[in-house]
Amino acid sequence: MLFRSSGIPEVIEDGANGFLVDLDEPHQMADRALRILEDPGLGQRMGRHGQRQVKDRFGVDRQVDEYVKLYRRIISSPREKRR
Repeated sequence: MLFRSSGIPEVIEDGANGFLVDLDEPHQMADRALRILEDPGLGQRMGRHGQRQVKDRFGVDRQVDEYVKLYRRIISSPREKRR
């Protein structure tokens, strides 16, 4: 459970790999906490989904691929554009 702020909503899919709550709405936090306590499998599913998402989006293989793409774009662009 995380607050809707800064970059958090970009990483958390509300209800899929966690819950997003508004900072000034404590009843939302209580409601989401109760949902997880009443359904332990929900927390486990969210955790597994989150692990897969982090691996897919931020894993070493993905980062290497992104750097390779960036370097290829830089190398293939005309020299004038690189300045």
